[in-house]
Amino acid sequence: MIAGAFAFGAIANFFSGFISEMARIQDLSDRLGESTGSIQRIGNAAKLSGSDLEYVIKVLTSLTLEAAKSAEKFDAAGISATAFLSASSEDKILMLAKAYEEANGNLERMTALQELLGGKGQDMFILLANGVGGLSAAFSEAAEVSKEV
Repeated sequence: MIAGAFAFGAIANFFSGFISEMARIQDLSDRLGESTGSIQRIGNAAKLSGSDLEYVIKVLTSLTLEAAKSAEKFDAAGISATAFLSASSEDKILMLAKAYEEANGNLERMTALQELLGGKGQDMFILLANGVGGLSAAFSEAAEVSKEV
């Protein structure tokens, strides 16, 4: 009976954590106007690079506000601010990864990308270092929980 009680407790904790995680995904989805699948894919890529979903979303939100104000920093980093503004969160990450790949070996472009990301955003380099191909693979390999579940 004691073993059964522990097993039930473990199962209850699992479902409680699962429900909390899915509620968090839904909240981010609603706030950003993105699908829950997209949020889960971004979370998977962030986790694989040692980051977390909230951090990546925070950086993307900050960059989107910056793109709306001024295109200069984006141009210097090789990113179209206009395209960035209209892109999905996944596409924004891919744009940043492409700019990171293209800045490899180009001190001016790398400096521009660092300035664009700002102090805290520089932690994104670990995520961006996966490159467009690596991030696309992480997005496509992410296990998604459907909205119905």
